[in-house]
Amino acid sequence: MVNGVSKNQIISYIVFNLKANIMTKENIQSKIVGFISNNVFSGKIPADFTNKSPLVSSRLMNSITVLQMVSFLEEELKVEFEAHEINADNLDTVNILTDFIAKKLNVK
Repeated sequence: MVNGVSKNQIISYIVFNLKANIMTKENIQSKIVGFISNNVFSGKIPADFTNKSPLVSSRLMNSITVLQMVSFLEEELKVEFEAHEINADNLDTVNILTDFIAKKLNVK
């Protein structure tokens, strides 16, 4: 026991924090959906919006919003986008973008 904290409490704390920092596709998707919710839909995602809904090709997101999202994701997920990667092929739906980032970060 150290300062009134048991060895098991310390181990539990370390394991909890390690798990919290492990990147998963769910974490990636959550960041993307959060950005879209706050910046495209003013905090309330419509019932008909899905992870397959087109973002760029439907013009739901304009070029400024796309660049803001890329900047947000680079900072939040510690991922770098090359200029040629910022296009509808990689960013058009939540699912496509999640898979693209997961591949860049080598997340299964």
